[in-house]
Amino acid sequence: MGVGPGCTIALVEHTPHRLRYLLTASGTGAVTTLPNTGGVTPDLTTDCAPEASPLRDLVTTPIASQAEARRLLMGEQSVLTPNIAHVHRAHCYVTPRAPKASWAVDVDVSSGKVVVKIDPPSSAQATAYLDVYDAHTFTQ
Repeated sequence: MGVGPGCTIALVEHTPHRLRYLLTASGTGAVTTLPNTGGVTPDLTTDCAPEASPLRDLVTTPIASQAEARRLLMGEQSVLTPNIAHVHRAHCYVTPRAPKASWAVDVDVSSGKVVVKIDPPSSAQATAYLDVYDAHTFTQ
């Protein structure tokens, strides 16, 4: 289980097309980053097993900007960039559990890879699921 300033992140399910994390707010409201370095779980690259998975191909694609990251993992189609023009996309979204609190998710770039930024509520122990889906299998 990963611990960030704003929430803990625990991988609860992974398939070649989906990662699901349980988020638990710490009560500080500080933004927490889900890394993508190939380190210990929770980590996008590590959690995308097996190595031949479509989702792993997405999270290991080199990117240069937040716009590319948003196109890659948030399904945005407004930016045309040569680095990821050939790559399919994924979607990230948060589903609040209990209590129903406001969570937000965005993506950014760190060391040329996409990372997920989680903005938790300031209420301690609020929980939510973060899903990262291959767009080809995306259902909400």
